[in-house]
Amino acid sequence: MVYLWIAVGVVLGIGILISFTAGKNFWDTVKQVGKKDKEKNSQGMTAGEFAQRIIAEKRLPVVIGRSSGKFKEFYSPTKKAIAISEEFYTSQSMVAVGVTAHEIGHALDHNKNGKLFNVRLVMARFTRVVGFFFWLCLVTAGILWLLSGTFEPDVMPAVKTLLIVSLSAFGFNFLFRIMNAGVERTASKYAMQMIREKGFSGKEQRRAKKILNAAYLTYIGDIFKPFVQVIKFILAVLNGILNMFVR
Repeated sequence: MVYLWIAVGVVLGIGILISFTAGKNFWDTVKQVGKKDKEKNSQGMTAGEFAQRIIAEKRLPVVIGRSSGKFKEFYSPTKKAIAISEEFYTSQSMVAVGVTAHEIGHALDHNKNGKLFNVRLVMARFTRVVGFFFWLCLVTAGILWLLSGTFEPDVMPAVKTLLIVSLSAFGFNFLFRIMNAGVERTASKYAMQMIREKGFSGKEQRRAKKILNAAYLTYIGDIFKPFVQVIKFILAVLNGILNMFVR
């Protein structure tokens, strides 16, 4: 049993470390790949042209739009629309092509009725509400526990119930993030298939894959963000209690 808890602690520690470093690693990779990117890729295609050709060839029932800002690409499953930033739409860099291919990968996954994609789609409708109940129950349980000595009858059964609800909401959120990472991985797999099909050179494929892998790492880090948030909350509460006694 001790070894199990040690293993869990190690996994959480690694996950939390990834959560803190994944974002910086992604932007560092973007800069590194960007320096090696030529003005024109071997196929002479902009990310927008790449998207149009792939969608036409695969007969995907989606529309392409443009969004403002950098790295604002996304796929909307409800509208069946892909948004590509203005900067990337006209760019021939493999960063732009790779990120665009990733979003098309989501559309392809949706069109194929990917099981994981559909489960994630249903769970996404409840994440905000579940997240709200997680914090509501956790904070309420904490307040009742701190004030438990002033209440009659004993409020500890209510505290336990609130903690169970909070833990269940936390588990739902955690599971959703795992599902999300799986969906992102599938989209990147489809993206690399499309890039290979279009005949991009080996170097260009490696650049695109490097970007997609760095982006995927941010989703792995996202799995452990709830743990980081809870740790920050506990530290803030402990700091507040400590300050009360110090004063």
